[in-house]
Amino acid sequence: DATLGRPFNMAMVQDGEDWYGFVVGSQNNRLTRLEFDSLTDPSPDVVDMGTLSGAFSNPRTIDFIQEGGIWYALVADFSSGNLSRLTFTNGLQQAPDVDASLGNLGFINSPFDLSIINDGTSIWMQVVEFGGTVVFAEFGSSISNDPTANTNQITISGASQTASIATINECGTWYSIVSSAGNNNLCSLTYADTLNGAPSTSVIAVPGSFAAPRGLDFVQDGIDTYLIVHALSGTIYRYLFDSGLANAPSGGSLTTTLPTSDIWGIDYATDNSEQVGFALSFNGNTLYQVAWEDTAQASMRTSTAAE
Repeated sequence: DATLGRPFNMAMVQDGEDWYGFVVGSQNNRLTRLEFDSLTDPSPDVVDMGTLSGAFSNPRTIDFIQEGGIWYALVADFSSGNLSRLTFTNGLQQAPDVDASLGNLGFINSPFDLSIINDGTSIWMQVVEFGGTVVFAEFGSSISNDPTANTNQITISGASQTASIATINECGTWYSIVSSAGNNNLCSLTYADTLNGAPSTSVIAVPGSFAAPRGLDFVQDGIDTYLIVHALSGTIYRYLFDSGLANAPSGGSLTTTLPTSDIWGIDYATDNSEQVGFALSFNGNTLYQVAWEDTAQASMRTSTAAE
């Protein structure tokens, strides 16, 4: 669907029983809402929410958090590094209020992916910059605050052209994994105590061949933690951290691939026993749905969700 405007990233949101996907178009600077009848609905309704009065300029990424019954989102522009905060006071089906006053925090440069994390004490934002760095910013007790404390920029060892980040807590320790597209690496960030400490960084030793990683996300299946990585070519990699996030995973590429060679952002969602991934084709303006038939250990089927 041309309404998607050559997207790089998206965010899936569950609001009660309803599922939505939100996409920012890097070319048309528009916000698009996808409305799903269920998580596995292969044909969502595509709703153009417009440019929000020119809020974005070459946006790359979006993520959501709910606070006090209200949904908020952060959007990062690639060229300027500017952040926009969206407040959906009247619900996700209505146009949000836009606050563009955050700017680039003085040092965000070429952001490619963004995640919002609630660690139980503070709200954090992580921004992956294309140059191999991650920016951290703390919003304190509310996403409506300005991030005035603990803003820092970390250089990731062994990273080049970083494209995506996924973060998870395992037994009280926070871990992030970043895809390094420029040199075919997956890089790990391990936080000593909380997210406000400088993490140690390293390259993950993945089994088998590995090429052109782009979007990635964690999938939790009971006690098992999987990392799903989508390559630019459409190849899907699945890694199981059977000895914990501090150790190298097992796994490799899957036989099922997506029928395109320009995959960037992905987002995986779980609803009861259903685990579904969504992958964006940049040039094709297409959203692919990867529906796991049982668990993360099972085979898959793919379908085009929006084109």
